[in-house]
Amino acid sequence: MTIPDGFRETTAAIVARFVQTVVVVDDEAFSSFIESDDGQTRMVRAPLVAPGGAAQSDASASEPTTATPPAQEQPAIPISSARDEMPQPHQSQPQEGGRDEARGAQLETALEAATEPADSKDLAEDLDGRRLMALFAEQGLVCSVLQPSSREDHLAIQSATVAAARRADVVILDWVLHKDSGERALSLIQKILEADSGRRMRLIIVYTGTPDTQNIAKRILRTFESHSLRKDGNYALQAQSLRIVVLQKPGTLTRRSSNAVMLDALPSRVLEEFAKISAGLISNVALESIAQIRNNTHAILARLHPNLDAPYLAHRLLLPNPEDATSFAVEIVGDEIMSMLHAFDVGRVSDVGAINSWLGDDDQRLKSGAATLMIENRDHALAALTAGFSSWKRDGLDEDKRRTLERDIHKNATKVFADDKRAPDLEREFAFRSAMIERYRSEQPPPRLGLGTIVYDAKEDECLACIHPLCDSVRLSQATRFIFLLAREGSSPNIVVHEGTKWVRYRLSEKVVDLRQLSFDPENGHVRATVVGDQLVFTAGDGRQLIWRGQLKFAFAQRLVQRFASALSRVGFDEFEWLRRHSRDA
Repeated sequence: MTIPDGFRETTAAIVARFVQTVVVVDDEAFSSFIESDDGQTRMVRAPLVAPGGAAQSDASASEPTTATPPAQEQPAIPISSARDEMPQPHQSQPQEGGRDEARGAQLETALEAATEPADSKDLAEDLDGRRLMALFAEQGLVCSVLQPSSREDHLAIQSATVAAARRADVVILDWVLHKDSGERALSLIQKILEADSGRRMRLIIVYTGTPDTQNIAKRILRTFESHSLRKDGNYALQAQSLRIVVLQKPGTLTRRSSNAVMLDALPSRVLEEFAKISAGLISNVALESIAQIRNNTHAILARLHPNLDAPYLAHRLLLPNPEDATSFAVEIVGDEIMSMLHAFDVGRVSDVGAINSWLGDDDQRLKSGAATLMIENRDHALAALTAGFSSWKRDGLDEDKRRTLERDIHKNATKVFADDKRAPDLEREFAFRSAMIERYRSEQPPPRLGLGTIVYDAKEDECLACIHPLCDSVRLSQATRFIFLLAREGSSPNIVVHEGTKWVRYRLSEKVVDLRQLSFDPENGHVRATVVGDQLVFTAGDGRQLIWRGQLKFAFAQRLVQRFASALSRVGFDEFEWLRRHSRDA
């Protein structure tokens, strides 16, 4: 799907606020080129020192030096000044010209030792690392440049790159590292993706002097076939949260492809590519939120200052179960962040104006469900989204037809904007995101059993939702019976659970007959799951194992309990059927 230009520009502006860090790995990042007397271009491989001094080796140059140099050693001479210092044939020489000529010869010898002939590939792969850092800084981005030495262990380079990439928003890699054919770059990409584990958004730019960038993209596609990458043009590959783009350095002396990017334009191109991976209404809200959190981190820290430790400790001191104080501290931080997000109105990036840009100038965003709801074009869609379908005044749509459509609109609404095959899974995923709490780390503490915990009873082949009150799920000192409600899989769900690779729909029963009670022995005042293989399991007092399936958000769980309580409190009695039916129709 082509992203409308207006919406891409909107996303790019958000991305510019979000992206902060870039890591570049290039073995030619700080190379220097000079022209020798015979007109040959040479590349500087080692620092040039004045005669009588000592040049560092590659190995020692990679480590910081703290020792004070001996008095007789001379400081390193920049390449540019070395050439300037050499006596020129047309210059008049002083009497001690012999001494100057000797020094010039020594400089020439040192220069020859510090350089080697540069071929066309060296020139093509050249990258001005210092200028690149300055260009990113002008955009408000921090750019770190790693220049791996040919003598460094490749595993050490991998480790440093992965560690830096973990904190970076964007990674830029050279394709040819120490005259290989892309093997090291592929290895670095592999290690970065392994560390990501598919749980983060990742943009990788391959910035190379190799002219055949199209074949590089094909090779990356073959190597990472398991990541479900698809081609986006000739030079870009994309999965749901991963984008790899091959760009060409401007120094290439042979044919230049259409994706050649000048160094000055690289920061802007990076932001454009990031926008392609994140251009969406919900994703833009997420990006804007995190951007504001990043930009206002220190304001939040200033409000939650160390002097608040005393009342926090007093709160802990007064609690019957002091461990509850840790959750309270997290809630305070979370509420502070939420207040900040509302203050900056981050939701505006998904308002009607943003939706107008998202729809574009034509009807390409509309799918088959649009015709079902009599939405014939993007203007109809925008009007319905602005006013709400029930208030949308559509010519030719009378009230009887409107009521018929409204009755089943929830079955077709997503299909207005998504393909029929994808719509069901997208609806279920969004339902999950809106109602369930995500576990972001597999190694985080096992979940507690309490209100809203969803479990699977393998013995009875039942899915159960815990409706035990939170206040009765803590500070436990003896075996406690927890209350559960049966959840049946079906087409009219009120909860969606992620099981393996599937989104499974369940409906929580509202019948007393579907209540279940199971006793559990607490530990440290709570009932916690334990890790059994690759599953989280609550073990009941009778040995029954309940497999953890998810945790409902508190407000959502509370509403389901309220519905059950309302059904439980219904008054049943005999009445005149004619009167009962009329009262129901009112």
